[in-house]
Amino acid sequence: MGNPWIRNTLAVLVLLAFSAYFLLVREDSRSEGLQYVDLSGPREPVDTGAPARIEEPPPFDPAQAADDSAPRSEFSIPALRLIVRGRVVDAQDKPLAGIGVLRAHAFLPEARTESGPDGRFELAIEEPQGELTASGAGWILIGGERYVDAEREEDYLLVLAPAVELRGRVVDTRGAPVSDASLSAIPPGDALVRFGLVAPPLEHESQSGWSARDGSFRLGPVPFLPGGRIEVSAPGASPVQFPQPLDPSQPFQVVIGER
Repeated sequence: MGNPWIRNTLAVLVLLAFSAYFLLVREDSRSEGLQYVDLSGPREPVDTGAPARIEEPPPFDPAQAADDSAPRSEFSIPALRLIVRGRVVDAQDKPLAGIGVLRAHAFLPEARTESGPDGRFELAIEEPQGELTASGAGWILIGGERYVDAEREEDYLLVLAPAVELRGRVVDTRGAPVSDASLSAIPPGDALVRFGLVAPPLEHESQSGWSARDGSFRLGPVPFLPGGRIEVSAPGASPVQFPQPLDPSQPFQVVIGER
């Protein structure tokens, strides 16, 4: 190994070996390694039973979605409807015909019907919630079994009384008009006892009011029932109660004590 010619020859061989290695590695990286070639010839297409082309769904039409007359699928589930049955009577338990009956609720749609000649009604609703109210010309609701219950099997009961307007004047013992006096029409507490109901009759906003500067007032509509009374109070005077007038069509005078 001391011969310089031999060392030079070995160095040249080593350089040639490294050059050949790098050339081989570069060629392999360009061809991304070994490639497999399929020599078995073209293959027949396999039939999987899938459609050749997928049908695109029809475009969404918001107007048709909001139209109740749009065709429905045979698998559509109809909304459940509950039939509410009941009767409308007066305070003497006599049937009332032609009274409008309404299911009221904060966010559910209203449902309306009318009582028949025998005072009975049927009301179709989709949700067993809310309360029943009734109204008719010359009548005002005073109570009953009004709250809708899905488990209820008995008829609902709506009790009405004649609706009147009360008018008159509030004066003191000297005959001077009393303004800003508070008045309330209070129906008798036992008005629903004959129906087995211990709840007091309903109070409506129209049953309360205030006297004007000249002492005049109007209350109504209020239920006109035997035993009804008028409660009056004013600043500086003790509250007093008076029976409802026998003839509500005539104005009447309410006298309160000294203030």
